[in-house]
Amino acid sequence: AEALIPSISSFIKEIIPITAQSYAGVNNHSVQVDGWLADVDIQDCLDYRILLIEDIIDSGQTLAVLREFFFRRGARSVSVVSLLSRIDLSSGFDDCHNHIGRYLHDERFVVGYGLDYRGLFRDLDSISYLEVG
Repeated sequence: AEALIPSISSFIKEIIPITAQSYAGVNNHSVQVDGWLADVDIQDCLDYRILLIEDIIDSGQTLAVLREFFFRRGARSVSVVSLLSRIDLSSGFDDCHNHIGRYLHDERFVVGYGLDYRGLFRDLDSISYLEVG
């Protein structure tokens, strides 16, 4: 998602990249975010409209943690834009505007267009399924 920043930065008031992940382990359901979030005060988000930009949403767990984080700090709204999603955001995220490029209806691994597998295939100019096994 960070690669989109140069394209949209001309009409956004402030862009702060956040690195968040919840896929460190198969049975690990914790969400890790970079150090920036630890320094955010309640006034930093008060009455802001937050837009979270994702490349792919797998479980929605990371988004749920981030949305809760920003709402607790006074954000007016937290919306989501994602190229791909495996879940329907209308349940559990229905209080915000969400924009999804395409829904994936199975668990196959996708690569290309910025999505990678162990650092490979990120530079493909299309999204493809990868057989992992």
